[in-house]
Amino acid sequence: GPTTTHIYQLQLHLDSTVIDVGPPEADDKTLRRACDAVNDVLAVYGEAASGNTAAAAAPEQGTHSCCVCLTRRCNVVLFPCKHLRTCSYCSERLEACPICRTAITEQHTVFVG
Repeated sequence: GPTTTHIYQLQLHLDSTVIDVGPPEADDKTLRRACDAVNDVLAVYGEAASGNTAAAAAPEQGTHSCCVCLTRRCNVVLFPCKHLRTCSYCSERLEACPICRTAITEQHTVFVG
């Protein structure tokens, strides 16, 4: 089964996932983003349940994977904490840094060679 590290990674992922579908009159784009967020969470849990924990282990192996989705490369610096641990897709949904929980005031996309 999943190791303590994998369970911890999944818990971090779940804690940092914010799903806001907006008001009842929310547009299709907002609803699509909410569905994508749910699918991201389900994909991570599905991988762990099937015994394929490579996605959960990726950040520890130096692949620079997003700490939220665990699949895309980190390319957004969050301010004021300056953590570079999320992808541009996941950072759009965050109000606080998933690492230190500091409120995000700015986000800058960076290009990592």
